[in-house]
Amino acid sequence: MTVDEIPEREIRQLPIDKICPDPRLAAIKISKSELRRTAARMKKCFGAPIRVSPAPACELYMLMSDEKRFRAALTLGLKYVPCEIYEESVVSRAKISLADPRFLINSLQRLVDTSRRAGIEAACVKAESGGVTTLTIKIKTHG
Repeated sequence: MTVDEIPEREIRQLPIDKICPDPRLAAIKISKSELRRTAARMKKCFGAPIRVSPAPACELYMLMSDEKRFRAALTLGLKYVPCEIYEESVVSRAKISLADPRFLINSLQRLVDTSRRAGIEAACVKAESGGVTTLTIKIKTHG
């Protein structure tokens, strides 16, 4: 992907109560300890802005990724959070997904969860070390 292919975006501080979770991301299971670690890191440095897109029908913004960081910001009681505001479209969401490894990791974890609910034996193990995230997916096939 080239810089020209990344969708237009604006970075702004938004009131956290004007951001609603994407139901697809809200299903992600985040442990309390993982949420505490994320909140502790965010106290030192918020990091990259949270990605959102306008939801004009309700005058809110919907998360496009960064569910864990959004939940951590809520637990910290933040009133405003830095956000990258993208004009949502299927194409732009796909481009953002490819450019954001966290979104890809969350998507793969949801795939494993969906497989389990369908009765397929699947496991997803995430390990982080030295700023590198390793994701191991195991799916038991028959035959």
